[in-house]
Amino acid sequence: PEMSLHGLKAMNNYLRTVLKDGENIAFSEKVVPTLSEMVELVKAGDVDLVSETPMGMIALEKNAHANILLHEWKKGTAEYASLIIARADSGITDVDDLVGRVIAFEDLGSTSGFLMPLAMLRKKGFKSTPLKNRSEKPPAGTIGYVFATHEINIASLVARKLVDAGAISDLNWNDPLEVPPGFKKRLKIIHASALVPRAAVLVSKHLSADLKTDLFQQFSQMHKSFAGREAMKTYHGVSLFTPITAELEAQFAELRELHTFVKDEIQ
Repeated sequence: PEMSLHGLKAMNNYLRTVLKDGENIAFSEKVVPTLSEMVELVKAGDVDLVSETPMGMIALEKNAHANILLHEWKKGTAEYASLIIARADSGITDVDDLVGRVIAFEDLGSTSGFLMPLAMLRKKGFKSTPLKNRSEKPPAGTIGYVFATHEINIASLVARKLVDAGAISDLNWNDPLEVPPGFKKRLKIIHASALVPRAAVLVSKHLSADLKTDLFQQFSQMHKSFAGREAMKTYHGVSLFTPITAELEAQFAELRELHTFVKDEIQ
């Protein structure tokens, strides 16, 4: 969903030149607004290759029987975590203190800013309620949540006491443009998730074994050539494609479990 046609075309143009049978492959690009639409396209064999963030890749694996091919390093980052932050002077010390309060999430499609923290809360047995606005009180015994607008970021909402807590990635937390020092000194982390892969490349179950092997080899060595690095940069600001390690498999296993708690929210 967040991929541009320009980036997809750059990647396809590169693959056309390096794949063994590239001249005989019909390349095209598809961008759809929702993950559920992409699941249907992959399931039907209309999309063979897709890049996705953590919860999206688990949905494609489970619902479209796609195979995770490689770990994708986006913007130089291999993995990231989901954080829940609160004001340092709020008296909130852990997620138990969020009952009866309001947390701000990023948006419906965000792994670190919505799906992972919501899954964690549900796994721990907390009930959550979407609210119409920040001033609405959550029902007794539940954690209320709202989504931030693009104009106001999560750290700002929490620092200005407009919500009680917020969910962001550790990448945003450590970015002074997202969390300025003036805000950061008023905030604290009350929960940090395990690390998860930034993104992955998946292939359709309909793809031949030979083409999967060729794709794996070409992606793995893209960073070694100028043309490959340029294609990756245009594609998604990607710096590396690396094999799936035992550590990544453990991260995938945790994501698969968390996915069961939020599969109704993934669109």
